[in-house]
Amino acid sequence: MNPDFHAQVNAIWRQQFDIPADQLDQPGTSVIPEPDTYHDDWLGLWPVGARIVIESPPALLDDLRRVAADHPADHQLTVADLQAGLGSRVARTESMPVYMLDAATFTRIMPDDRYTVRALTPADQVAFDVFQDHCTPD
Repeated sequence: MNPDFHAQVNAIWRQQFDIPADQLDQPGTSVIPEPDTYHDDWLGLWPVGARIVIESPPALLDDLRRVAADHPADHQLTVADLQAGLGSRVARTESMPVYMLDAATFTRIMPDDRYTVRALTPADQVAFDVFQDHCTPD
């Protein structure tokens, strides 16, 4: 990944998670409260610079801070650490890749001549509704 682009992404996440700039390059874990609109049982572990940021629901915030305090300050908490520290309160784990497009290296893919690419207009509404009616929820 382009280092400048990676630095831009980290700067955005640092701002999103309100991490002081001087902490971005310090390994460790930051535990922050998640917005009230999130699920009560969802923990997000985000790699931001040299840190792991864990968004915590209010019910787990104190326990997560305790788990983080049980490790050296430069330790990046892992799912295994959370399972060991929280026990049965960690019922399920899964990972989700995060994809980023670097505008400097992004290249459009143009279809071959068999296809016409154009913006939809109000005249396409009926055909688009028929298309959506045939789509499954997935």
